[in-house]
Amino acid sequence: MLLDSGEAFVGDLVMNKFPLRRTPGLPVLADDIKRVKESWKHLLKLGVETVYPGHERPFSVEKSERP
Repeated sequence: MLLDSGEAFVGDLVMNKFPLRRTPGLPVLADDIKRVKESWKHLLKLGVETVYPGHERPFSVEKSERP
């Protein structure tokens, strides 16, 4: 879900350090990593600024690793 404010609630589409990443970015484990990357790129095109993952704290897109 992307809000007009640029905040996106993305569940497990991205991870923020917990449990397998050192920095915010794409999940380490995914059934279809190609589709995850496509979804992430789509969010970036829509102008997402802050991401609220399903676990851990929200983070700025600027701090994340890009696909």
